Amino acid sequence: MTARRPLALLAAAAAALALLAGCVSIPTSGGVTAHEKQSDDSSDGGFAYLPRGPQKGDSQEEILRGFLRAGLGPDDRYAVARSFLTTDFSSSWNPNAAVTISDGSDDTIERETDDTLSLATTVTARVDATGQYRALPGSVVDSMSFRFVKEKGQWRIAEAPDGTVLSPGNFSLIFAAYPLYFFDPSGDFLVPDLRWFPTLPSTSERIVRTLLQGPASWLGSGAVISAFPSGTQLGGNRVTVGDDGTARVDVSDGVLGESSVQKRRMLLQLETSLRSLNTVTSAEMTVGDIVVDVPGGPATGVDSDPQVDSSPLGIREGAFGYLAPGGVRDLGGLSDRVVALAPTAVALDRDQSSVALLSAAGVSRVVATSASGVVDGRSGLVAPGIDPQGFIWSAPAANPAALIAVDGQGTQHAVALSSPPPAGARLADLEVARDGARVILSLNTPTGPVVLVAAVQRDGQGVPVRLGAALELPLPSTTGAIVDSAWVDGTNVAVLSSRADGGDQVRVLQIGGKSTDTGRLDSGVRIVGGNGGSGGLRVLGADGRVMQRGGAGWQATGLTASVLATQQ
Repeated sequence: MTARRPLALLAAAAAALALLAGCVSIPTSGGVTAHEKQSDDSSDGGFAYLPRGPQKGDSQEEILRGFLRAGLGPDDRYAVARSFLTTDFSSSWNPNAAVTISDGSDDTIERETDDTLSLATTVTARVDATGQYRALPGSVVDSMSFRFVKEKGQWRIAEAPDGTVLSPGNFSLIFAAYPLYFFDPSGDFLVPDLRWFPTLPSTSERIVRTLLQGPASWLGSGAVISAFPSGTQLGGNRVTVGDDGTARVDVSDGVLGESSVQKRRMLLQLETSLRSLNTVTSAEMTVGDIVVDVPGGPATGVDSDPQVDSSPLGIREGAFGYLAPGGVRDLGGLSDRVVALAPTAVALDRDQSSVALLSAAGVSRVVATSASGVVDGRSGLVAPGIDPQGFIWSAPAANPAALIAVDGQGTQHAVALSSPPPAGARLADLEVARDGARVILSLNTPTGPVVLVAAVQRDGQGVPVRLGAALELPLPSTTGAIVDSAWVDGTNVAVLSSRADGGDQVRVLQIGGKSTDTGRLDSGVRIVGGNGGSGGLRVLGADGRVMQRGGAGWQATGLTASVLATQQ
């Protein structure tokens, strides 16, 4: 341990011990020490936790508890955890197969036989071998068996499930979220696919290996694509990060036959995915010891984090535009046409040249240079969305499966759902991501609110034809009816919902990760995203005040509006 940060290290070790002591059966006590990480570590941390190995004379239960505790030490391929295993089993046990995240509230260890113990634990989330995090809706009790034998007179584990078991707090200490990036079919956007890995010197290698395997299944079927040819693997030289911040990534020779355009896209995928490591600023590909020539470097003109105007957009006192303390900054002729239709919901496209809005007549497309036209006249429609290709998305609240996308010529295209919505579900809100590759469906059902995110599958002409298998973003059981939702950024969704004790609350749900309660407010009718994560969210109150996050909750911005609009 160096003298640079002794207090930070001691505090971290103390925090780790406190977290461990808070679990009933998943590590309760024992030695945990802190040490500086290796100088080539590519994580954001400066220390790691090194659990204590087995002690002479430990009982079967002490060995089991020590083994579970050793999940805190991923260094050297979980070397401390392997020391609790028999020599033979140590070589076959795979700690990276899964992570079981347990709240530790009612863990029990019971004896099954003279040489077998079982652990029953309440599981709140799981992470698979590819780093995909799945929060479980509710709690699931899982039972795991561990068989023991004596090796050199000491109890060791001879059979156990692959993977590790961690409390939520310990998981946050060891693992971090790393977005992998894939292209939307147009090639205009990079779409994030969030994964979770331990923060280790080898994290860069794991990011690249997983990137080369392709996107998560729910993003598959052409919704997003990889520039790497199928079967590309990490080469023998793997991944090294130089002092200049360049990640040198060795790949199989299949990339050599690709076009310059594809090579530039491959390089962009690598560079953007690896930049979540604080030591990486650029990337290059090699095959063996030879650097792959990529004319022009990484592809340009591709957006990985689409931004919008920093000012909220809406209608105030008969004017549509960007809201400011001194008035409204309008959008020329488009503003007058929008106000004339007396809309209740508005979505502005990326070019700021057209609007999808909801009014008494239904959903309309509004452009500054020609007459407006109703594109969906059905009754009971929710607020529409508009994607980067110009398709307006619309559906009735009472029938979420009747989803359509309307092209620029007014032709309606039915968008099929891969699975039917829950029985009795009503659609509270429909939101299209700024990259056009994903859609949020926020539903209120007889059994509670449900938030689904699904990938958009398009035909060869870019027409949306289907939503892929939906990924449910679990909400706490105390969540009331959904009022509205919004994209926070590429990996987070905000949900405005009612509270049983009065008022509303906003919760941010990470796609492939955790959720966060951002506080309560008196009464909200609309939520929209902006820039800068949850700090860019704005909520329109029932009294017309525009609110933003401040301190532990929400506070007035000083702006007012009758309609708060979505910026795509």
